[in-house]
Amino acid sequence: MQNTASVLTDPFTELLKRLPASLDLDRLALETGAILRKRALSDGISLLRLALVRGPCGLSLRQTAGWASLSGTAELSNPGVHYRLKRATPFLAALVEQLLAAKAPGADLRWPGRKLSLADGTCVSKPGSKGTDWRVHGVFDLGRGGFSHLELTDAHGAEALDRGAALPGDIRIGDRNYARVPVLKRFLAQSGGTADFIVRIGWNALQLTSGDGASFNLIEYLQRLPADMEPHELTLRALAKRTRSHCRCD
Repeated sequence: MQNTASVLTDPFTELLKRLPASLDLDRLALETGAILRKRALSDGISLLRLALVRGPCGLSLRQTAGWASLSGTAELSNPGVHYRLKRATPFLAALVEQLLAAKAPGADLRWPGRKLSLADGTCVSKPGSKGTDWRVHGVFDLGRGGFSHLELTDAHGAEALDRGAALPGDIRIGDRNYARVPVLKRFLAQSGGTADFIVRIGWNALQLTSGDGASFNLIEYLQRLPADMEPHELTLRALAKRTRSHCRCD
């Protein structure tokens, strides 16, 4: 007889109620190839529950297999759990994308035709690890008050401003880790030149020239500005590592 007291309890039913009504987990699991034949795991809901127990709940493969059996979710061996969850990667990624797309807009904190977003990443380590095992890359939409893009990579996945599609009108902000010219050029190319970026960079990291090709000294220019100068824009050309790119300095 099953001992219900030994079965891991979780608010999974309440979690399912929070998912969009239009989200079909079964169809998503089939479309992404996470479920090919309905045998041990027959539906997307069971697959999602299994992934949450193994991941956020932190159970080992053996514990997850035991939980699946006790809860009546599925009869799986330790390798079977590993195989199922490895195949579920596209399913979970597609689920996150749909949840982000379905997020209701928050307060209108934008101006017409523009969208302000923040790009950043964080390191994730396995228990007992002495370094970084994964990185989570995110783009946070300040207008909507939520993430518009989330991406998981291994430890070699570098932070880059072009993680997450650059949309027309996007102004993406990143710290100095994002100030790499090839990546910035890719970001601009993604949007067809309709997006902008703000990144922290050393004042002398780029060779600046004016529109007529004359060398532009930023420090000298700032020193000559009168105290009552109003905010204004300058269009300059930046040269870095033999690659020319346009930037706008405010």
